[in-house]
Amino acid sequence: MNQLNDIYKPISGDMEDVSRCLEDIESDNNPLLSALLNQVLANPGKRIRSTIVILSSKFYPADIDRVIKSAAAIELLHMASMVHDDVVDESNLRRGLPTINAEWGSREAVLLGDHLLSKAIKLVCTTENLEMIDRFANLSLDLTIGEFDEMNHTFNLNQNRDQYLNRLRRKTASMFIVAASAGPLLGNAPEEIIEQLGDYGYNLGMAFQIIDDILDFVGTSNRLGKPVGSDLKNGIITLPVIVLMEQYPEFKPVQDMYVKTQSSNHAFNNHVLTPEGYADFPKVNQDALEETISFILEKGIIDQCYSIAKDYSANATSSLKNLEPNKYKDLLELTVNTMINRDV
Repeated sequence: MNQLNDIYKPISGDMEDVSRCLEDIESDNNPLLSALLNQVLANPGKRIRSTIVILSSKFYPADIDRVIKSAAAIELLHMASMVHDDVVDESNLRRGLPTINAEWGSREAVLLGDHLLSKAIKLVCTTENLEMIDRFANLSLDLTIGEFDEMNHTFNLNQNRDQYLNRLRRKTASMFIVAASAGPLLGNAPEEIIEQLGDYGYNLGMAFQIIDDILDFVGTSNRLGKPVGSDLKNGIITLPVIVLMEQYPEFKPVQDMYVKTQSSNHAFNNHVLTPEGYADFPKVNQDALEETISFILEKGIIDQCYSIAKDYSANATSSLKNLEPNKYKDLLELTVNTMINRDV
């Protein structure tokens, strides 16, 4: 994505400092931990969240060392959440490469995620900014509750758009909110500016995740680094399916996608926990799943989802209107455009 290079170039020095901060994470002379850290740092992704921290810090003077450490802390928290997600989802690929759990094992992956989270907390505490530390702590809680909410609704076709959007706010947008408000917070900006940049982060994060959910239907396996339709196959109900159920409640294949097994000891529609624990997940009716995906692609549902994502992106851009015009404001706007038009 050439536009990403346009975003990174003006802040390349700061981003290199963030990378150095990440690479300086101690392994405490533990060979296994060193190998795990090397693998996760070698597959960095877009680092869009740390980029937003840097860009948001350019409007009110802030101690650059604290900004860099906050950006690195956000990135470490994101890495930790991805490593843990891959364990929970039993994913074998992340960005086209083997996941930590696939290559090393789930136990090792969980411990690595814990280590990354601990380092993130340690880094953000070095800012000595109590509000930043408080926001970071609440962010960690939001991510966890968001994951529990998603797990609670796995294979649950009886959910609505509001439930989905609330889950997105916790799972994804919460991190963008903290990233976008970190810079002005550390620069002692007026409260309204901190909140406006937080609104930018919220709307960008919502748009970002909706595009992710769209790409699960229209992307390619090679570019996504995971099979197309994998979320739906794993029982994760996203916006395209919710729009389908809103507009075509009579469409039967979507109701036939998940078949409850005879051995189930809980109601999988709401994951009720019994004394025996959770039972096997429902079986997936592959024919019904493929019919559902085809129907979504044929009926213009993807275009409707893109329209919803673009509404959030427009709100993100609008949230910047009171900022001083400069190249960093332009780059925040370009970030919105780049994220909404990405194909991976």
